Amino acid sequence: MTFYIQQGYGKGMKLPAVLSGGHLGGVILSPGDEDSRALADTAQWTRDNGLNVLIDPQTYLYSTQPGGRGRNHESHGLAFDGLSWAQDAQSIAAHVDQVGRLNGSVNPEGRWIAPGPLQDSFADIWTPLSVQFARTASQAWGADRTVATLAVDEAGLSDWLSIERWLNVATSLPVRGFYLLISRGSTNYPPTPWAPTKLSNLLRLIHALGELNDFEVTWGFTDFEGLLGLAVGADAMGAGWSYTLRQFSSSKWMSPASGGRAPAVRTHLKRLWSVPRAETETALLFESRLRDAIFTASEIARFEATPFDELGRVDAQVEHMVALSSRAAILSGESDAAARVGAVMNSLERAIELWDSIGAAGLLPDPSYRNRVVAYREALTMFADQVTL
Repeated sequence: MTFYIQQGYGKGMKLPAVLSGGHLGGVILSPGDEDSRALADTAQWTRDNGLNVLIDPQTYLYSTQPGGRGRNHESHGLAFDGLSWAQDAQSIAAHVDQVGRLNGSVNPEGRWIAPGPLQDSFADIWTPLSVQFARTASQAWGADRTVATLAVDEAGLSDWLSIERWLNVATSLPVRGFYLLISRGSTNYPPTPWAPTKLSNLLRLIHALGELNDFEVTWGFTDFEGLLGLAVGADAMGAGWSYTLRQFSSSKWMSPASGGRAPAVRTHLKRLWSVPRAETETALLFESRLRDAIFTASEIARFEATPFDELGRVDAQVEHMVALSSRAAILSGESDAAARVGAVMNSLERAIELWDSIGAAGLLPDPSYRNRVVAYREALTMFADQVTL
């Protein structure tokens, strides 16, 4: 199992800090956020450290109404303006060529992600274009290095029959794997709990592609749910520093927020599958009689050494990435999907028990943390009931 940093811009010392944790597998680069020089530098650093490079072409930005734009795309020779679901073959080939030239210059030996629009469902007007992008890229670059993009709205996950029909086509594509993006309804963080049925169908999709058909599946812009994807058959998950790099949403560019407060410093608590606010929530739990049940030994040592009001945002971001990458590595040590799913299920059950104890003690009245973990558990339970492992 591989953990990727979903990169925005400005690696600073954060990428080296996560690398020092020992479980970083690669970086997914953003040509919209970094200009040609910065992107090339980040790609070079990534390769020099023995890590995988992926470049998200971000074609999906141009397939919505209103559309978005990658502010640095022009510097990379990417021009997706006027993208249409009825794109002709010549235009499709031209877009593929642009993405191929970018990869050839900064990622010559890696896997190349094909362009792809954002689909409302698995059977909307954009679906054929997504398939054609993958076929054309495979013909131009070779099947062994081509990764198809599947970017789809969360609402499309409610219809398993449509997903199944899509799988019948997708599994015949001559590609190495799939880069999977699920557009959620909001960029709020922590995110709204998943609808268990939709997440379960997503897990079935990942399992069908990865476990049953041997495609490499990389689920981008994830957070804790990415670990469920790894358990059922994904090869990699991507997560980033900021909230919008851990939750893919078209509202980021269709209805961009303006201003607002700086994001709160949050702490990754392994046993709770959550990232509570450091000063107002984690500190309260740390001072409670439940401390030894909630916190791991390493977390206790960390928070005894540094007061909660002195925890920095950058350090907290790095620690969250290191923690997720470590958990991904632990899952990779399990023998098969059944063992991985069992390990995750047991961990989620323990987390819910802890949240119940926290609620009974009146420590954190906000039910949303527990609700998110319950949604993970219910989705994984539904998945296990529908799939033979």
